[in-house]
Amino acid sequence: MFLLRPFPAAVLSLLLGCVCAPEEMAPTADELHELSLEELLEIPIETVRSAREDSRCTTTLAVGALVGVRALDAAGETGTDGVDEYQLKAAFIAKFVKYVTWPAERLGADDAPLVIGVFGQDPFGDKLELAFKSRKADERPIAVRRFQRLEELQGAHVLFVPARDAGRLGEILRSIPDTSLLLIGESDAFAARGGVINFYLDADKLRFEINTESAKRQKLRVSSDLLKLARIVSDKG
Repeated sequence: MFLLRPFPAAVLSLLLGCVCAPEEMAPTADELHELSLEELLEIPIETVRSAREDSRCTTTLAVGALVGVRALDAAGETGTDGVDEYQLKAAFIAKFVKYVTWPAERLGADDAPLVIGVFGQDPFGDKLELAFKSRKADERPIAVRRFQRLEELQGAHVLFVPARDAGRLGEILRSIPDTSLLLIGESDAFAARGGVINFYLDADKLRFEINTESAKRQKLRVSSDLLKLARIVSDKG
């Protein structure tokens, strides 16, 4: 599905920024907000991970982007300050909510917030708040919350379950029957075990898979525009 091709202009501009301003090249949440899902899918995971290595981007990476080559060795050695893994995942989640429809009775009044939750130990910091701050004034407000107890989950519309807490997915599912919860994870078989969307790595890119059966059980309508970009999985076993 995802063929090697030249980077879109918006992605290329982020990479070229590494050459022009090595000390100030971190893409902001606003810049990521301007990218489409297709463009987010083109950001190499090396670009994401290298933020942890405190290294710099060089001309090698930018030239590789110009010709549409995934500069794996260059990225691994030189990297880039900038987007980290959870900043990118937050940008994806901000896009996901635009492609999912909840039952009207679950959303409530137009001015009631859509609650984006994180279960357990939060790996995002303030990145989710930053990812959603650019929403338009006429869109439903967003509230980002952290949950530690299962009994709190009834108030969430979206719930991210970090890998370290994925073992509690069964408990989470039993605690939220018929609550139309968009469950998002980042661990092996998360979607196949009952989650709705799961992040995974494909070579140097961040991808996502969707369990359409789980979405139906949660009474969520997922846009075909999102489904066509996802790997579709079924219930395990």
